[in-house]
Amino acid sequence: MLQFTDSARDKLSEIVQKSAAEDQSRPVRIQAAPGAGGRHQFGFQFDEQKADDVSLTVGEVTVLLGPGSAQILEEGTVDYVVQGAQEGFKFNLPETEDNPTPAGSEPEITAETNHELLKRVQDVFVSDINPAVAAHGGFIQIVNVTDDKLIIRMGGGCQGCSSSTATLRQGVETLVKAKVPEITEIIDQTDHASGATPYYA
Repeated sequence: MLQFTDSARDKLSEIVQKSAAEDQSRPVRIQAAPGAGGRHQFGFQFDEQKADDVSLTVGEVTVLLGPGSAQILEEGTVDYVVQGAQEGFKFNLPETEDNPTPAGSEPEITAETNHELLKRVQDVFVSDINPAVAAHGGFIQIVNVTDDKLIIRMGGGCQGCSSSTATLRQGVETLVKAKVPEITEIIDQTDHASGATPYYA
């Protein structure tokens, strides 16, 4: 069954403790969904337990896995890693033919990358944005942060979704600009025409 390292357990507890009061006693659901190129994408959200959920106790937090997510994560490990300006939860799954090692989901660091803004934007994505879109089987990748611009790419249920513009403008843009006001422009590089599993077609 899914295992958590000490750093992942402590960070999950920290996020729950800093959440709204009404959420602090609720379980945290982990969503695992296929992404582009056979890679998996993951998200967290507060949720209520369903009859077919697998329930795990991680420190003082109850973690829920739906049947599909439980199957993907069965032999996996969740870590929380800090690598330079980047930090976040990292899911390590057994490397098999059906489950290739995730690749290409990290920001594309260039000479123009604003590392300080990138870290702050990543915090918003980890705590607010990706847990929300994971409920629809989607994820949003940070491609880069340069000067005052955030470049993103959508996948899973968000790629090709008819509500993707609303998600970008009313969700991502509103949250990011509220918490990182230095960001003045968000550029979506998603190839929506290639979306295979849009939540709303």
